Amino acid sequence: MEFRILMEKYLDEDLKSDVEKLLDLKINAPEITVGARFDRVNEYLVSTIAEIDGIVAQLPNDKIETWDELNDMFLEVLG
Repeated sequence: MEFRILMEKYLDEDLKSDVEKLLDLKINAPEITVGARFDRVNEYLVSTIAEIDGIVAQLPNDKIETWDELNDMFLEVLG
């Protein structure tokens, strides 16, 4: 899905203008250009990542200890 569509649908309204400016810089500025910091965007990212980390930490750990099931599926597709 295109980033702008996601931004319009999910991003807080007060951050959209900053993100638009940042996108414009990324699209139109040379790669080595160092620009101004977007503190509100950075703060949003830090808090959102922390929130997601907290949610993930509460999820059950269904870690698969072996590759047997995946190996069996792979061999079945080949065979």
